[in-house]
Amino acid sequence: MFDKNSGKPSRPGSEGFCVARVRLLGILLISLLLCGAFGFPAQASERVTPAINLLHVHYADQNHLNAWETLGLKWSGGEVRGRYQPGETLVASDYAREMLGIMAAGYNPRAFQGTDYVQPLLGAQQANGSFAGQVAATAWAITALDLAGVAYDQEAAVSYLLGEQDASGGWRLAGDGDVDLTAMVLIALSGHSDRPDVAAALAAGLTFLESCRQVTADGMFFVSPGKAKSCESTAAALEALIALGEEPLTDPRWSLDGKTALDGLLSFQLADGTYCHTAGGGPNSMATYQALGALADLCQGSSKYRQLAVDAAVEPVTVSVRVEGLHETILETVNVAVSETIVTDAQGNDYDCQDLTAYGALVAALGGEHTFSVDYSFGMPFVTGIGGESNGQLGGFDGWSYAVIRAGVEQEILVGAADFVLQEGDLIVWYYGQWDVTEGLALLSVSASEAELGDQVTVTVTDYAGHPVVGAWVSFGSQAAATDAQGQAVFMVREAGTLLVSAELTDNAGLPILVRAEKKSVVVEPVPVRVRVEGVSTTLVPERLVTLASTAVPDAIGYDSGAPSVYAALVSALQDLDHTVSYEWGSPFVTGIAGEMSGQFGGWDGWNFAVVRAGARCPVEVGPGDFAITAGDQVIWYYGDFDTPLIDLQVSESDLWLGDELTVTLKTLPAAGTQPVPCAGATVTVGGQEKITDASGTVTFAMDTAGDFVVVAEQFDGDGKPVLVRATQQVTVGGSIACTVQAPASFLLGQDADLQVEVTNQGQATPVLVVFALYDLGDGALMSYSYLARNLAAGEVAQVVGGMALPEQGNYEVRVLIWDAWDSMRALAPATIIPVQ
Repeated sequence: MFDKNSGKPSRPGSEGFCVARVRLLGILLISLLLCGAFGFPAQASERVTPAINLLHVHYADQNHLNAWETLGLKWSGGEVRGRYQPGETLVASDYAREMLGIMAAGYNPRAFQGTDYVQPLLGAQQANGSFAGQVAATAWAITALDLAGVAYDQEAAVSYLLGEQDASGGWRLAGDGDVDLTAMVLIALSGHSDRPDVAAALAAGLTFLESCRQVTADGMFFVSPGKAKSCESTAAALEALIALGEEPLTDPRWSLDGKTALDGLLSFQLADGTYCHTAGGGPNSMATYQALGALADLCQGSSKYRQLAVDAAVEPVTVSVRVEGLHETILETVNVAVSETIVTDAQGNDYDCQDLTAYGALVAALGGEHTFSVDYSFGMPFVTGIGGESNGQLGGFDGWSYAVIRAGVEQEILVGAADFVLQEGDLIVWYYGQWDVTEGLALLSVSASEAELGDQVTVTVTDYAGHPVVGAWVSFGSQAAATDAQGQAVFMVREAGTLLVSAELTDNAGLPILVRAEKKSVVVEPVPVRVRVEGVSTTLVPERLVTLASTAVPDAIGYDSGAPSVYAALVSALQDLDHTVSYEWGSPFVTGIAGEMSGQFGGWDGWNFAVVRAGARCPVEVGPGDFAITAGDQVIWYYGDFDTPLIDLQVSESDLWLGDELTVTLKTLPAAGTQPVPCAGATVTVGGQEKITDASGTVTFAMDTAGDFVVVAEQFDGDGKPVLVRATQQVTVGGSIACTVQAPASFLLGQDADLQVEVTNQGQATPVLVVFALYDLGDGALMSYSYLARNLAAGEVAQVVGGMALPEQGNYEVRVLIWDAWDSMRALAPATIIPVQ
């Protein structure tokens, strides 16, 4: 017997009032970076983060990054994977530079794209300890080799750099010391400060940098003797200070007249976020990536050259991992980047797989979230338990194994998990099964990932070769069924939500014949509808929005018509009101609502319903339990006859002012394809007034009282039975406040807009909010405003003075708004609009 877990023979497991002047400022929204904390001032963080974000945008569409760009982006939180492009390598400093880029990109500098970058650099070290006899090459070689953890003659290399330090404390290219070169050397030596001679050299180097400080109104700069101040020198000095543990933004030693090197560095920033070499210059790629490197170190509070090492023996691969236990899924599919060949188990034991393997993928995916156990009896890791499920639960050869899907094909497993070498994009499924029972993995598909209540969804189960799986048990939300000869199970969607779909096939003992399929989901949105209930003489339930989340109705018997229905909408809308219903015809027939029973007028009168969809009345050919409704429908339950007409109530205006006329027009609401008919002789009431519509279905009211009113339209026969289904509409009458605005015909850009308003309360005591607002006519945005809020007694007159500063350019207007309050913004008087020219 052969076990896919180990690749070895298997065995049993055991295992107030004042006018306020306010200016609204535009806010730049930025994505925040997680910055380190080394005495980093908040105001500095507020400057560094946006600067880095602008650089991230600059580099976003560049698919090829050089080593320095890769370093800066990586250390500042940017994405570099797959974007690093090595440059030409001719001399030692080239190899050191590319080693840094390779490691920042997450790869192995000994074997990147078939090239070893380490050995040529090691071969460039000379007898005097230098690399290629150059200070710069030696400094970068030390930095790169230290970061990679590669052995070289450190003592000789460091001693060479110490011997090249001049009397000023700096290192020079020609003449006096040079800031850029000194910064390179200080970074390289920062990892060797345990040597007393190095510590002394570092102190002298800092003294040299201190002597090179210059300050202007733009900030503090580090400038080499005899040279102009540049972006690169200031950036390099910042990187060196951080590598040596200095605090360049808070230490008085590195601040002059309140200016720091951060101010100096940002003075080179251009409008697009890139940097120039010297003041007034254009975009410069070197200045830009060196500025990014310094900003990244400031953000992290530490040097990338000390912490960005990558210990990877091979290029990482990204794979997917899922863990299926005996009874349930232990780990849903996760994507993991496998980068370690030495894998550490849950007990701290290391095993060198010599490559990236299925075992390493499991450990990387579990990530401490789930326990696992390993046996090394065969000389390699044999997984004996995951997530509390140990081998041998059923007393036989059952236990943990794995399968691999590559490019959609299930792979043949002939080696243990620690020897199965991964490829990019592999899916590794660890499962509890048995070698002679479990045949492979199940694959599940659904006919739709989104559905509506009442829809049918087909679930198909196959193996990875495409063969249908018969008898697989499929769960669909709260429902379950077995697959037929075509490997399918069909379900009616009866509930809203995200419905999980799963499938498995097991033997009588519960062992998987096919490993449980990866779960899918079907999203079913609830159905929102508007519902109103009109009784004989009054509205029983004003229109309300209800949301139907199931095809089942929460009535006494849980009636389910298989789709969201008119009856379900009624039951959901009634809430605290009762209703009676009979099921004499096999479906619900509503006989009473809130005590109003059918047959009150001795005929076929009673409770009926209408559905309005897309502005037309739907024909009704089935009962309420079988009439399927859709999102946005309006359902009206009413007392009357089966064909009692609905009223289409139209008002001339819903927002009026005191003294305005309100015209109400009533017509029948017809079915699609038919014409409306005026409702003559209907009674319309509003605000205590009552009138009868004329032959055109129209009536007019004089609105002499301010407030909110409901227009009610209805009509009855001689016995009091409704002959029209009652309709209502809310209107608002404002104008209790008189407003006089003193202002010029227009305002001028760049000047103040001063206004004086007299507000008179002609009605009862009321809260009044006077708002002076500036609106941008380009996008309708409110730019600035001032306001007064107070209570006005009946008859009281208030004088309000205010205004705002106007922008220098743009297209604007000033509005004077009289509202009741901020939360409701109900108008108490017409708005006054003054243009800005």
